[in-house]
Amino acid sequence: PAEEVCNHIDDDCDGDIDEDLDSHEKVDMVFAIDRSGSMCNKIRALREGIQPYVLEFANTPHRFALVNVPGKTPGQPNRWQYPPDVEINLVDSLAFANALAGLGCNLNNEEPQYDAVVDIGRNNLNLAFRNDAWPMVVVLSDEPAQTFHNYTPADVNAALDPCTLGNCEADDKVEVFAIVPQQYHVQWCAPADIAIKCYDLH
Repeated sequence: PAEEVCNHIDDDCDGDIDEDLDSHEKVDMVFAIDRSGSMCNKIRALREGIQPYVLEFANTPHRFALVNVPGKTPGQPNRWQYPPDVEINLVDSLAFANALAGLGCNLNNEEPQYDAVVDIGRNNLNLAFRNDAWPMVVVLSDEPAQTFHNYTPADVNAALDPCTLGNCEADDKVEVFAIVPQQYHVQWCAPADIAIKCYDLH
């Protein structure tokens, strides 16, 4: 075992790769959260889990945003589709934690998670990414990956790589983490290779 460094290798032989590394002084973290009816039994747990996490970053330069999946407004021309939209633009941890308090599962029963990640990667949602901050996306959903635009994993990756947000450089990819039921990990991690790590949504 050796000291863990950022090299995609488990240097300290604990089963995790590149863990507990603070390689970014400023992070703009976007949570894309499924707020459809099927999430009702999980939204409270998500609130209670996310709030203490972001509060650890109080009085730091990190910022947080929340994208609704689905959104609140019908899209055009198919008015029965509700494209992802922004609930909370990038704000400090205290403002974000306070805004989470009222988060519910009262939106339409559509879950276009792939669309949300593409929109974030292309900044179609006009999120306030800072030029000197590292962009990061966390997807939370209890459903299989869906799309209104027939996006494939290759399409999603094309919106993330190369990264054009924040302080990304030419060879960077937007970091995505997926918190979804284990049976859907394949739609985010290998073989899809959209997320760098998947976690099981209980």
